[in-house]
Amino acid sequence: MTFGKYKRLLLVVSLPLLLFGYGLSAFVMPYPSSAYLVCQSWGTMENCRNVGRPGENFYDHTKKQSPVWFQIDGAPVTDKNVYFIVEGDARTLGRATVEQVIPYSNEVIRNPQATALMQKLVGRPAMVRMGIEGSQRSVDLGSEIFLYCHTLEYDKEPLSWFPNPGAYTAQCVAEDWGGYISFKPSPEAEQQLALLRDGVTEEVGKIERDFWIHRVVLTVAPLFLFLILSGIVWLTRRATAFVKAG
Repeated sequence: MTFGKYKRLLLVVSLPLLLFGYGLSAFVMPYPSSAYLVCQSWGTMENCRNVGRPGENFYDHTKKQSPVWFQIDGAPVTDKNVYFIVEGDARTLGRATVEQVIPYSNEVIRNPQATALMQKLVGRPAMVRMGIEGSQRSVDLGSEIFLYCHTLEYDKEPLSWFPNPGAYTAQCVAEDWGGYISFKPSPEAEQQLALLRDGVTEEVGKIERDFWIHRVVLTVAPLFLFLILSGIVWLTRRATAFVKAG
């Protein structure tokens, strides 16, 4: 086969081989579709890592290190190639100012006063605790507000209940209300939240990069293998011709 014919053959087989490789990467040997990340606060450090799947030893061992965990949500962990489930160990974020509130619809049905009770929190400082253990519930003592929350969201797109959401939103519960609370953290709380955000972003970025490396390598692998085999055949034929000519 002449080099010109080989180039035409390569053009013909390249697309089918790439499609075959994509099928391998997406369906036959796909990258894990989900990842479980946990973040643990150690003083001035935040340790976020992939702990495998529920039921695996590392996952179970890590989850036992804290009695309570809270969920982390927001743009940095949603709408990715991998479905991320991110949790943080229970912690007190510190003081924050309540900016907006929206009760759960079922809470309004259960208690018609839920909206009014939550509106009383707006504009006031509160101590925010992430992770709810046992019967802990948010409470308004008049001079002090303690918020117990189970989900932290940040960098959320404007939603119907918060047309202009703040940087942080928590889902908190009390005895007589429950819902979304958008808050502005104090400088001290912001430092802790910044560590958490950076830790989540770094770990999510690693997994997303691994996803694309896996996808690209498997997609081009059949074409690369074809080129290698073609080279071996060409060298073999050249070597055979050389031996015969000798």
